This record gives sequence, structure tokens and C-alpha cells, in this order.
Amino acid sequence: MRLSREIAAFGRVQVWLALAVGTLGFGGVFAAYSYIEPMMTNVAGYSPKAVDLLLALFGLGMTVGNLVGGRLADRALMPSLYGAVGAWDWSSRSSL
Repeated sequence: MRLSREIAAFGRVQVWLALAVGTLGFGGVFAAYSYIEPMMTNVAGYSPKAVDLLLALFGLGMTVGNLVGGRLADRALMPSLYGAVGAWDWSSRSSL
């Protein structure tokens, strides 16, 4: 395959949208990792040692969520999205 054909892909809107989604997704994860330590120690009162465990649980939860969410989305996309939004809504309301 020629290099010019590979570079021509950047002329497609879908390629730029996929890059934007990836950039925003990774940016969100890095923001969470950057801000979670000060929030856990200064606001929530956890010790710095406990933050290591919390970050490990955060990473484990993201990994399991990606694996399970991917399989559910492959099986039934819209019901999976409705279930995820409903679970998020329920969890955000119950923490108030």
C-alpha cells in the first residue's frame, strides 16, 4: 500500500471523529488519575497509602467495564446503552 493512500485517509471526517473520540477518552482517564489523588486525600480524608488501592480498583473497574460493556454492546447495543445510563442515573441519585 502506498503512503499517499494512507495519508489520504486524513481527508475523511470519520477518521477525524475517531481520533477525537480517542483523544477525549484518554484525556478523561488521565484527568481522573491526575485529580483523584488530591480529592481522595484532601477532601475524602483517605491516607496516601489507601489512594494506591483506590487507583488500582479504579483501573480494575475500568478494565472489567470495558470487557463487559463491549460484550453487552455487541449482543444488544441500545438496551446496553439504556442500562448503562440508567445505572449511572441511579448511582448518582443514590449518592446524594
